[in-house]
This record gives sequence, structure tokens and C-alpha cells, in this order.
Amino acid sequence: MGIGTTAITDAFITTARVKPYACSMCDMRFFQRYHLARHSLTHTGVKPYACSMCDMRFFQRYHLARHSLTHTGVKPYACSMCDMRFFQRYHLARHSLTHTGVKPYACSMCDMRFIQRNHLERHSLTHTGEKPFACDMCDMRFIQRYHLERHKRVHSGEKPYQCERCQQNFSRTDRLLRHRRLCQGRGVAKVENQPCCDPRPYSQEPPPAPPTWSPLHPPPGRLAV
Repeated sequence: MGIGTTAITDAFITTARVKPYACSMCDMRFFQRYHLARHSLTHTGVKPYACSMCDMRFFQRYHLARHSLTHTGVKPYACSMCDMRFFQRYHLARHSLTHTGVKPYACSMCDMRFIQRNHLERHSLTHTGEKPFACDMCDMRFIQRYHLERHKRVHSGEKPYQCERCQQNFSRTDRLLRHRRLCQGRGVAKVENQPCCDPRPYSQEPPPAPPTWSPLHPPPGRLAV
């Protein structure tokens, strides 16, 4: 078979979308032997490309090169409409949608649309009622991992968010923000180690009973008739 015939055959294979190289461990097929060899690593678990600055390893050289940017701080992909820069071209393309307003991912059950696929997938759970993130200390389940992590602070007692004015700690950012409005609205100078939103001290004595009017005991300033 001549060179011209081989080229024609390869062109025919590509045009017909035939993938002659099949994986022996799954149903995946590939146009090129190199792609099959690279795919086979996902079954063996071998990651031949090692980062020289940390313990991370990768299946593909491209993934290693992309990872290395996180050590150098270089972000080669710049947005043409703002100052944002990105490690990956995909992240730049996704960011660009925030300027155009295009939301390519549409929910099939309502009119909501999303810029990112993972946002659509997370939204879809609100229709199915599925809550994949379960607390390992109680029966609570959540749609988002973030909500689960926030819930776990109920068990651990962790309060990582602190008011800069009075040093009071909170487990959630929304509670800190609500507290700040009250704290700053008092307009009182900060006192060291003194919380600004302590409960107001009240007397422990019961309030006096209201006076009862009587013609025999008129209130002061009035004459009995």
C-alpha cells in the first residue's frame, strides 16, 4: 500500500469517526495509539509525571505543566475586559461569561440558567430532593458540601469568624455580618477585652406595682371630693 493510499485510509477513518484503538479494560476507543496508552494509565493508577516542588504526580505531562504554574504564580491567561488572570484557559473562558452575561447551562425543569455546569448540577438537586452530603455525627443531610462543613461547626463548637471591634466569635459569616451592624451602630468607643454587645444589666428586683386609685387615698396633686 503506497503512501498516498495510507493517507487516504487515515482520512477516511477520521471522517467516518472510526476509532481503531480499543481499551481492553473498558469500552473507550481512540483515534491514536498514544491516546490509548495514556488512557490505560487511568486503569493501572501509574502517574509517571512527578512535580519537582511537591508530592503531586500526574497521568499527563500537560497536567504537570499546568500544575507547576501554581508554584510559580504565573497566570498566562488574561481577561481582555478586566484585570483578572488565570492558570488555565478554561477558567478564562468561564470567567468571560460573567462579562457577556451568557449562561449556557439551562435547567430542564425550570427557567434557571447558569454560567458553570457544576452550578447547574447543584441546582438540579433542589428539584430531585437529593442531599448527597451527610453529617457523620447526626442525621442531617445537605445539598452542598459547603453547608455540611458549616453544619459541622455545631458539633465541634468552632467559631472561626471574629468581630474586629469586640472580639466576639461566630460560627457563620452571616451571623458575623448581622452582629457587625449592631456592634458598629452603637457608636461607642471600643474597650479592650470588653464585648460591645453584652446583654444590658437588669435589676433583679421585681418592678413596683402600679398605684391603685381610691377616693380614700388620692394620688399626689389631687384632692378627694
